[in-house]
Amino acid sequence: MKSEWRHRALDCRFRRMARIGLAWVLVDGRPRSVSEFAALAPRRRPRPSCPQCGRRLTLKLGRIRRHHAAHAPNDFCAATQPETALHLDTKLYLAAQLASAVASDPALVIRRRCEGSALETCGAVREERFVEGWDEVVVEAGVAAESRLRPDISLSRSGVPIAAIEVLVSHRVPDEKALALADARLPWIEIRADPDLLEGDTGWRVNRALDVERVGSHGRSPTWRCDEHVRRSRRLRVARVVDIYREGGVRNRAIYRVDEQIIENAVTALVLRRGARDVASHPCDEARQTQRPAWHALRIAFIEDVQRMVGEGNAFADSPMGWASGDAAANLVEEALLDLHPADPTPLATRYPRRWYFARDRGRWFLPRDMRDVRWDRPEHDAFAAHPAWTVSRARVRERPVPEHAWRGVLFASRTSPAAFGQSAATVPNGPIAVVTLECADAVREQRALVVITAPVDDAVVRALERSLDAERIEHVWLSHPRDWSGSRSDLSWAAAARDERGRDVVLVDGVGVFRAHAFAEAFRRGDAKVSPEAVRARMSARVSSLRPR
Repeated sequence: MKSEWRHRALDCRFRRMARIGLAWVLVDGRPRSVSEFAALAPRRRPRPSCPQCGRRLTLKLGRIRRHHAAHAPNDFCAATQPETALHLDTKLYLAAQLASAVASDPALVIRRRCEGSALETCGAVREERFVEGWDEVVVEAGVAAESRLRPDISLSRSGVPIAAIEVLVSHRVPDEKALALADARLPWIEIRADPDLLEGDTGWRVNRALDVERVGSHGRSPTWRCDEHVRRSRRLRVARVVDIYREGGVRNRAIYRVDEQIIENAVTALVLRRGARDVASHPCDEARQTQRPAWHALRIAFIEDVQRMVGEGNAFADSPMGWASGDAAANLVEEALLDLHPADPTPLATRYPRRWYFARDRGRWFLPRDMRDVRWDRPEHDAFAAHPAWTVSRARVRERPVPEHAWRGVLFASRTSPAAFGQSAATVPNGPIAVVTLECADAVREQRALVVITAPVDDAVVRALERSLDAERIEHVWLSHPRDWSGSRSDLSWAAAARDERGRDVVLVDGVGVFRAHAFAEAFRRGDAKVSPEAVRARMSARVSSLRPR
């Protein structure tokens, strides 16, 4: 089924990305592939720099691993992450290939795959000419003077942008950027980054068609269907999320949708689906008098199916929303596999956040006070943003008084895990340290970071990483179990972090409270003054001064 196919494709892509390294670098300010220097003796090879941070890199051109370039052990850079490295490699590789064709009256042909139907994929493709006659290729340049709109790749003719290319790794082009490109009357395409696109016989060349995920602006439809799927297709009408809460803390999420079944451009039925399974259908056409009984029948079928899922016992369902339509419905069913959050790996966790929580000490579900009036309904134009319910529930710093015995009590039962604070955790090679990068919500600063220590570490390693982060002007806080910190680091911003006796990752800041790990990370990302580096340093100064120096 289509959803299972997407799961397998995502899993395969993530496994392959884990082997990705930075394969394109800057040499004398120009993008170059590291493989170009494999035939040179090590002493004759240039010293390239990173296209992300500008630091010097070391070429790794052995015969076992894929050729790549590496940062120094203590360097902190987003390009050490597979997703960022693949994004950079793809941009620079495509830009180099497009620039190589400038002198030969270039033309870019794209290949679009059939969107298929709601239940199956399709192998049909169509090739079409996208843009031609460019004389300049620029990576991440503004499309106009003083413009903040910076496509991944811009194609220009006589200094005027004529097309743009966006590279997709894990997140699609956001609505704001798509609208800005449309307002600039700039045709654009979105392609999916893939290691096979960059190397060997499968590497892309300008004389080949380029596979695209999406096409934007200038009258082109963002997707395409072959004649067979145009003849027999389904069109999404509405969608809805339902959570099922069961005994013992088990929770399941179901995604329902209602599609119009279309044959020969005519509506023949309405179909209710849960995931990839058809639950019920009812014949109708486009006339209101036939659609009204069809909607009524599907409404009853929906209620009965939810009741079957709940079953017997103390289980119950929760769905504080009406049926979403338009962009909100499309976002709900298309982005379910991609909207995963480390604090709650349920599909659509940020856009339709769960309301009920399980109290293991009492063995029952409870509804927190600040979630009782929350509904999941949202405007269609705000389909891709985190739902206000998630913001209300997670952005607020959850505080409670710090007990006197907490410093050495069960609150710090074991060391914390960097994964509890975010997905983008880069491990420092020469020490048990992970740097969790947080994209800032304000316009003043681009990044903040949490530096998580997972075992005792020498002061020299801590100081080297501190200097690196300061040089990058990255605002940060150190987090570790109290036994892994020392009084000799009293000038650094540090908060105690660990797992409590129930296995929950928590952070303690004196005079403020005990935070869940994800709540602390979100508050720090937003720039909450209570957890700023200066506030944390001041609050924890008495604790640090009582620790023994190393």
